[in-house]
Amino acid sequence: MLIILTVLSLCSCQKHPTKAEYTELGVPLENYYGGGIERNVWDIEYFDDMLFIGSGDYDKNKGPVQMYSYDLKEEKWEANELLPDEQIERFFVFDDKLYAAGCDPKGDWDYGNFYAFENGKWETYNTIPGGIHNFDMIKFEGKIF
Repeated sequence: MLIILTVLSLCSCQKHPTKAEYTELGVPLENYYGGGIERNVWDIEYFDDMLFIGSGDYDKNKGPVQMYSYDLKEEKWEANELLPDEQIERFFVFDDKLYAAGCDPKGDWDYGNFYAFENGKWETYNTIPGGIHNFDMIKFEGKIF
C-alpha cells in the first residue's frame, strides 16, 4: 500500500467547483516505518512555515514515533526527535505554541504524555495521570485538559 502525503487547495474555477489541486510531498515515513499502517498520517498541522505530521500505531506498538516536518520554504522533509509514544494522533495550537497528544507511552503507564514544540524541538510532558491514550486536548481558562 503506497501512501503519499498531499496538500490540497480548492480550485476556484467555476467549471469544476469540487475539483482540488494537490502537491505530492513524498512518503517521509517509509524509511522509518517501512510499509505498514504506522506510516499513515493521522494529523497534519501548519505551524511556523512548517507542516508537522503525526504517525505511528498504538495497536501494533511500533514506537517510538519519529516526528517529521516539511519546511515549506526549503521544500524538504526534516526528521525531528523520536518521541516516546506509539502514536501521535493529533496536533493543537494553543497561544501560538504547537502541541501534540501522545498515544500509548513507551515507558511507565502511570502517566500519559503530551508534547510541546519549544525552541525548535519537542519537549515531553509526562503529566497525565492514567492518560495513556491521549486522543484530544483543549485549553480552557489557561489550563490544558
